[in-house]
Amino acid sequence: MHMKRIVRSTFAFAMSLLLFVGAPVMAQDSGAATDTAAAKESARAVAQEWLKTNDEGQFDASYQAAASMMQDQVEQKVWAQKNKQKQSQLGDVKSREFAEAQYRESLPQVEGGPFVVIRYEAEYNPATFNEVVLTTQEDGEWKVASYAVQPMRPAAPPQGGNGGPGGGGK
Repeated sequence: MHMKRIVRSTFAFAMSLLLFVGAPVMAQDSGAATDTAAAKESARAVAQEWLKTNDEGQFDASYQAAASMMQDQVEQKVWAQKNKQKQSQLGDVKSREFAEAQYRESLPQVEGGPFVVIRYEAEYNPATFNEVVLTTQEDGEWKVASYAVQPMRPAAPPQGGNGGPGGGGK
């Protein structure tokens, strides 16, 4: 039962994170803009190195490098198991392109901060996915606090023809 609760809470956190990524960025004053730019760059470098470790199947190492926020949400054995399952379903990442990074002093329903939410578009065989990496500062260093993978939304059907409302989409 304990493991199901951990998986459910981690899933709920990841889903709220994915929904949050689309929210507009809060305005920053010009003095903070320099700090946020440096924070985004530092967090992005940490996320890229962490993703590389995870891509290489080094799940114990990616877990150990993660923020305590993530470690408190999921046990190491469950983390490795879920990532092995993801790899077996999606295969190896073919390419990963940085899409955006958002600096946030705080997030709704998440303790701590500051945070940088980083989104990548990653191609696996045969589909493209959004990867969202939440980073936070811990002991003065940026660390990964959450990682979620979600299929890209398909393009909207062309207007006109048989693609109108109620027209048999999935």
